[in-house]
Amino acid sequence: MADAERFLVVAFTDQWPEGQPLANWPQHMTVTPWMVGDKGVVISAVAAVAAEVKPLEVSISGLDEFGPDHDIPVWTLGPREQLVGLHKAVVRRIGEAAALDDDTYAGDRYAPHMSVKPSQPRHSLGDRLVLRSLSVIGKDAGQKIIHRNLPLHGQGSF
Repeated sequence: MADAERFLVVAFTDQWPEGQPLANWPQHMTVTPWMVGDKGVVISAVAAVAAEVKPLEVSISGLDEFGPDHDIPVWTLGPREQLVGLHKAVVRRIGEAAALDDDTYAGDRYAPHMSVKPSQPRHSLGDRLVLRSLSVIGKDAGQKIIHRNLPLHGQGSF
């Protein structure tokens, strides 16, 4: 992969413009771990999934702490089966075109969640949100940029 770049796929809770540098992460659900691959192939793969899936209504199902030291507060999201299905579909579609940096929390170990940060909207257990697109985020020289927003516009679900 001579032209390999680092990517991540997320679903923002609000719309953010393509090309937007992300100094502070907007509220989002991480769909894939960071990966290395070809930008065009990754975007095409994510676009194919987005074309098959309708917008997803998710609910805040719990409060937990993630990270190696279990010190990062997160909202867990459901329905878990549906969100794990989305994660697996994106990872499967990307396939061998990109290599995950770390698959510790991929596949059946994926845990749908959003970080809890003071600068982001406040939520309560049971709150419902609609995820309307998947966004491919690139990382170059430490700067994160939204490369592509891909609306969920299919009829399917998981």
